[in-house]
Amino acid sequence: MVEGDGIIFARDFARLYNARVRAHRKFRTAVVIFPDGFKVDVATARWEYYEYPAAMPTVSLSSVKLDLFRRDFTVNTLAIKLNPREFGLLVDFFGGQRDLKDRTIRVLHSLSFVDDPTRIFRAIRFEQRYGFTMGKHTLKLIQNAVRLNIFARLSGTRLLNELMLMLEEPDPRPALERLEELGILKLLGPGLGLTATVRKNLDRTYDVLAWYDLLFRPEKPERWIVYLLALLEGLKHAKISKLMDRLGLTGSRRDIFLKEETTPERPWKSFQEGLP
Repeated sequence: MVEGDGIIFARDFARLYNARVRAHRKFRTAVVIFPDGFKVDVATARWEYYEYPAAMPTVSLSSVKLDLFRRDFTVNTLAIKLNPREFGLLVDFFGGQRDLKDRTIRVLHSLSFVDDPTRIFRAIRFEQRYGFTMGKHTLKLIQNAVRLNIFARLSGTRLLNELMLMLEEPDPRPALERLEELGILKLLGPGLGLTATVRKNLDRTYDVLAWYDLLFRPEKPERWIVYLLALLEGLKHAKISKLMDRLGLTGSRRDIFLKEETTPERPWKSFQEGLP
């Protein structure tokens, strides 16, 4: 990260090492590509603001401190100085090192989830993946966002991307349980919820995929699809179709979920049919 113009810095840097630069002016970033293929990303320190909840951000130049302040959680605000005079000095404006030690997920400001509701999914993924806990204020902000159903402002593409990332975790079940506990699942689609049957099928999905991994086959199933099939099991065609519309799924991927109404065996049949 560079205070000033990161693209100019990247070009000056590249000249010293006979490297080339691929610049992205819209985001004021650049990639320095060395002759051996090694790459270094260069970002201009910038500030982002949101014109309305869940909007894509508007970018302007700023300082390193303001750049770090726009991050999602304090544990992601740590930086290390690379200039010769202070090389290796840890920069921690917002208590990220303390929160790492305490294994705490904490946002930087009260409008964090309003600005970007996808941060809620990331908070849950990090919490479950690393065994962290939500800070009290952060948890309260999530509960407020749920009451406001701030997720309705998210585009289908962004919502699908976060759902895919969650379902691609080695074991997404704890994260799904957290979504259920916080009342988020039911907001994502009609009829979504962790009934006893769905929990049983998610467990079976985990076992089947673990078994498949042991085969060391080069072909890998799309895990998120298999888990989503298990999650949708028992729902009527109309409700599944409505969820597909919400997520913006089209073409062959949409067909996977809408071939027929879900039955107790459908996820396993769909998965088995896809086995090489």
